[in-house]
Amino acid sequence: MNGLKVSAWDISKIALEKLSLRSKEFDFIINCEIRDVLQQPPEPDTFDIIVVSKFLDRKLIKHIRHAIKPNGLIFYQTFIKGRIIKSGPENPNYQLNENELLDFFEGWKLIFYREEGMIGNLSRGFRNQ
Repeated sequence: MNGLKVSAWDISKIALEKLSLRSKEFDFIINCEIRDVLQQPPEPDTFDIIVVSKFLDRKLIKHIRHAIKPNGLIFYQTFIKGRIIKSGPENPNYQLNENELLDFFEGWKLIFYREEGMIGNLSRGFRNQ
């Protein structure tokens, strides 16, 4: 797809098997790897884009920052404290404080950021993320 080489890492074999099957439906090749990113974090300057979804371990942030090539992009979606609905992790260690993600990437060019929390119609949107 447009010359992109895509890798997906997860500790769950089942999640990666589902992703691999789904990607084949779209004739899209993804290199799926069972990997504990805490034990094997990404190497410096290896990715143009990193997407993190519903995962937070603060020790990994520095590795993510270093893994991005110059002018690269990070898309980060995870859970925040101040939950509105019961979803996501119960343990507050796996929930971001308000604006904490901004602090992790201080000095970087911000293109888009939001924490929906208590804003707007509470029955819609990505609450707790």
